[in-house]
Amino acid sequence: MWRGVIFAFIYGIYMDSIAADTLCFNTLVLGITMCVCGLLITHVLNRNISAVLLLSLLTCVFYFLLKWLIFYLFAGVEHNQEYLFYYAVPSAIYTAAFSLPFYYVAKFFSNSK
Repeated sequence: MWRGVIFAFIYGIYMDSIAADTLCFNTLVLGITMCVCGLLITHVLNRNISAVLLLSLLTCVFYFLLKWLIFYLFAGVEHNQEYLFYYAVPSAIYTAAFSLPFYYVAKFFSNSK
């Protein structure tokens, strides 16, 4: 679990390094959500495809909604609903959809040891 949290923090740092002005948003959100997902998978949920899809979809929705709230709605950007409906919702759905092939790739590599 902690390898995933460390990977999420490093990936968040890389995302923040190329972003315009996120102020470590990606690092914190990805690290916290990975910690929560890791704890849920370890202690509450089974390690199966339905749990992976559920957590992937919830994580994507949480990430994009939180980004919309902080950087668009609370910042007072006009027409912030366009970002939500034309970018955030499709991005969350596409990201969650790609978790299915990545699940099988990760499962293949974890079983090949």
